[in-house]
Amino acid sequence: VALLPLKRDRRAGANVLTWFSGPHVGCNAPLIDQGMFARLNKAERAGVWARMARAMIGADLVILHSIPSFEGTDFYEDLGSAIDVERLYRSVFDSWEECRKTQQTRSRRKHDKQQGAKLRAMGEVAFLEYGPGDPDADRAINLLFEQKAVRFARQGISDPFSDQNVRQFYREMFHDGNELTGKLHVLTLDDQIVAVRYNLAHGKSMFALISSMSEREELRPGSPGKQNILRAMESVFTSGYQVCDMGAGFSDEKRHWCNRSILLRTHYLPLNTRGDMVARLHRFKYRGRKFIKNNARLFDIFKSARSVARGKR
Repeated sequence: VALLPLKRDRRAGANVLTWFSGPHVGCNAPLIDQGMFARLNKAERAGVWARMARAMIGADLVILHSIPSFEGTDFYEDLGSAIDVERLYRSVFDSWEECRKTQQTRSRRKHDKQQGAKLRAMGEVAFLEYGPGDPDADRAINLLFEQKAVRFARQGISDPFSDQNVRQFYREMFHDGNELTGKLHVLTLDDQIVAVRYNLAHGKSMFALISSMSEREELRPGSPGKQNILRAMESVFTSGYQVCDMGAGFSDEKRHWCNRSILLRTHYLPLNTRGDMVARLHRFKYRGRKFIKNNARLFDIFKSARSVARGKR
């Protein structure tokens, strides 16, 4: 009926159960039999979650980050308490022509054209697609991780892809070719890779998981990252996909290309008094961080302090 893929963690002196995938998945949700849950009434659904909670022996708290709130019946409304945390962004269209007309305004098309001309003036530009088993895919994936590492270092952010085992997992997932099909969108300049997008496809949906671009200063006027996503979006919607999921968190590319957003909530399920206290602290920490991020001046100060702190380690 329901499955929660969790791992045990230690936070503020409490035993916490949370999503096993950590920072590598922007949104999560219990795996449920939707047909069964649709037949259950509110009290029966609450009973399912209560029975699961009783089985979590030795834990103080369950934290379930970023559960999407889709339209219709909320199967998770009785899964502890919840706060709104973020939004998931998607581009949903039946064709590239529909996407282009809706999302590419006249000024946007002009801007993309100007940047494309600047990039072509630097050399020969090519857009490539790699799939599972392609001999050049691993080279592109390795370069993607290298480009991300440089980017994270400049921003003073911890690199979630620094572990070689994590990188190997992404390579294996790309080539697995079962339920999920790997797809790389690659932009080259004079045969040198300047931007990469790592995607996994399922049915009519494409999930953009990681994107990177070269940090070479001289390439900035041509914006290889934006040129790559322009070509990638055309490829997605001319290949028969109807959804391009770009994950959680607002950014320029999502503002330019996404026409749908889905509310994400973090659910807290305290199992005892200690768990309830830690849940309160976690909510307070999140709200404080959200307040800082929404204040440009405070966020700049926070980023500067974070960079200094990481540089001293």
